[in-house]
Amino acid sequence: MPKKSIRLDEKDVQILRHAQEDGRVPWAKLAREMNMSSPAILSRVRRLYNDGVIASHTTVLNREALGYDTVAYIFVSLGNVNTETVAAFREAVMAMPEVQTFVALTGEYEYMLRVVLHSPSELNTFVHEKLAHAGPLVRVATHLVMDEIKFTTHLPL
Repeated sequence: MPKKSIRLDEKDVQILRHAQEDGRVPWAKLAREMNMSSPAILSRVRRLYNDGVIASHTTVLNREALGYDTVAYIFVSLGNVNTETVAAFREAVMAMPEVQTFVALTGEYEYMLRVVLHSPSELNTFVHEKLAHAGPLVRVATHLVMDEIKFTTHLPL
């Protein structure tokens, strides 16, 4: 079944842009900036939540300030396995706190993980001990990030 298309007007888009830029902006301040009443802004925000356009509010942490200096992309192939093995692998990887992104792919590899760790040696341990025990890995390619040029959670509104 296709996903429901949400209709947004320019005011909705403005609200979303502000929310992406600063999720802590008071709705009353935003109302003043947009020449709207606070109840009107709040009503729109509630609708955007109810429609699933705004999924949640979160705080983005500075990984380097917390000592997570190693970022890597890991590509994984499981080979010919049954649905139970695939489900178990997915569940195991989803539970790993080092994994920030976990996606199924088309092409040469079946999965890609973005992981953050404190050091390359911790990455080695993660791949050879933790990930290797998550499922029957047929092929693994690990790419270490040399320089994170752009990282954002913003959508292009």
